[in-house]
Amino acid sequence: MPSRTLAPTRRLTRQIRLALRADPRARNLQRPRDGALVSSDTGGHCVAIAQFAPGIDVELWLDRYAGLSTPRVWVGLRSPSRSKIQRLIALAPRAGLDEVRITRSTRDIQKRDGFWRFRLPLSAAQFDVQVSESYGSDFYLGLYMPYPWPLSLRSQRAVVGDATNYIGSLAAAWSLAPSGGRTVGPWNRPDRVAEKKAVRFVRARLRREGYNVLSRESEVCGYDLHATRKDHELHVEVKGTSGDRPRFFLTRSERRKADSDPDWRLAVVTRAKAKPHLNPFVPGSHLTRWFQLEPIQWLGTTRGLTKA
Repeated sequence: MPSRTLAPTRRLTRQIRLALRADPRARNLQRPRDGALVSSDTGGHCVAIAQFAPGIDVELWLDRYAGLSTPRVWVGLRSPSRSKIQRLIALAPRAGLDEVRITRSTRDIQKRDGFWRFRLPLSAAQFDVQVSESYGSDFYLGLYMPYPWPLSLRSQRAVVGDATNYIGSLAAAWSLAPSGGRTVGPWNRPDRVAEKKAVRFVRARLRREGYNVLSRESEVCGYDLHATRKDHELHVEVKGTSGDRPRFFLTRSERRKADSDPDWRLAVVTRAKAKPHLNPFVPGSHLTRWFQLEPIQWLGTTRGLTKA
């Protein structure tokens, strides 16, 4: 069986790598330290697709580990750090993913017919569900995919699409989350210098990408930059911070524009004063998926009551 999974694993590896390179959510992924495809003791093959972040690899497995009689695909992340996998698990809601509902460890596996696999095979309802696994010094978070063996061309395309969307969603959430558990000190007003530098940085980036850019900063219209390229249009609200964490103020007009304008985008620039980093643009419809919005002030007015 392992030899039969070699060609499909190689083909899926190539296609997923190409799809991730084309996905803007995954632009921070790097080449894997070791991208060689190897035979595994799980009845198939595995390979590192990319480096998700330092100490975290994106991996693809096509094997019999799910416990069924034929191979299944697993795509996800592996790390020697439990805390990094736990951080990814915590990011799942922000990435638009369901919570982890399945956990597995060494007590849940056995060696049978010469291959390691789950003692209890995954049921139909346990595919396409995030699974967290821990085996000694290796920790995993990923999806077992339901597509039956042998993989048809249609199933292979579905695997590539599912894998790219899963990794891309987590990569976008990771890039917008606080890095390394750093804390942020007192912060109760916008940093005007950081915001001005952020606007200049985003304007330059848009122009390099072929957009004509007009400033709307002096207008109360709900965004800072009006960018057009042929028949494509973006209304970009820019937020800048000097730290690593995307924290910002959003006005009432900006929030209303985010809710009503399909061309509205939020551009958050971290480290704006030193080495600016532009996070992925966030459409207004995804605003509350990526950020927790909390009111910090209330306007008090009378209810029209008269003095007794």
